[in-house]
Amino acid sequence: MLAARLKKILESKTLVSPEADGSVTLREQDVMDVSVLQIPERAATVNLQNIGDFSGVKNGRWKQRCDYMFALDEVDGSEVVFVELKKSLDAGK
Repeated sequence: MLAARLKKILESKTLVSPEADGSVTLREQDVMDVSVLQIPERAATVNLQNIGDFSGVKNGRWKQRCDYMFALDEVDGSEVVFVELKKSLDAGK
């Protein structure tokens, strides 16, 4: 399963460890902290900011990435949620 494999291959600085209460804090440096509650043990929270650049991909929109990823192993496969932290949202654009 994806979450279990990510926990085995990623460095500790890339994985966000849950607190004792099952919450994780997502941080955007000098901008915000967001707490996510009730993260299951079978989930992996990945700080994509610490993974580095996508080598071999041309500069532009395909090189962009979200801040965090949650991978959750289920009986019938894995679910993935990408999280982009935003200080503000301009819905007019």
